[in-house]
Amino acid sequence: MARKEPKTYTYLGASISQGYNDETAKGWVIRLFERLNADKPGSFYICNLAKSGERSYDLWHRLCGEALSRQSQGLFMEVFANDVNRPQKDDPHSVPAHVREELWTKIVNVAKKNYDSVILFSAFPKNEKVLYDLLACGDADRFTDNGSISALNKQISEIAIQNKIPFIDLYPKLLNDTFLDTLEDGVHPNGAGHQIIADLAYAELQKYL
Repeated sequence: MARKEPKTYTYLGASISQGYNDETAKGWVIRLFERLNADKPGSFYICNLAKSGERSYDLWHRLCGEALSRQSQGLFMEVFANDVNRPQKDDPHSVPAHVREELWTKIVNVAKKNYDSVILFSAFPKNEKVLYDLLACGDADRFTDNGSISALNKQISEIAIQNKIPFIDLYPKLLNDTFLDTLEDGVHPNGAGHQIIADLAYAELQKYL
């Protein structure tokens, strides 16, 4: 019997999906694909193009450039909490809602035309208490509140639904002390937190893969 060719996915995300703060340096995306391949060895390849600091502006350009130049049948993308960061002195504005609407409409339309399957993941919650403490100490000059992230997820989920793209909303499942306590800097999970995301994503993906 001929060997079945593996399905390759490209992932577009930001620092958490890049694996930032994971002691193993894998991050949840690699942990997820290790588990998928444990079930079906050699069935899934992942090209993880996640990059720290990315916003929807960047996703649009990286999709049209780096991502589409690769041989992938599937595409995973995430909603970027960086879009709703309160501004830094050298970063004058987060991405306005009307711009996100335009960008994500273009993103999902291009993705649908170029991939057999497209799946969108929600942005992740933050540990607001840790972030407030950092702000009070002067150790952080920007902050993303969970109310803004929730509204962001709602906006992009509606675009996904309109375009018949699966939207996997991990946000409410992560809004608990077990996960939030893994965000040692208020934003990025440690290895245990990355594993929580990977396990939740694995369970949700069973209906799509």
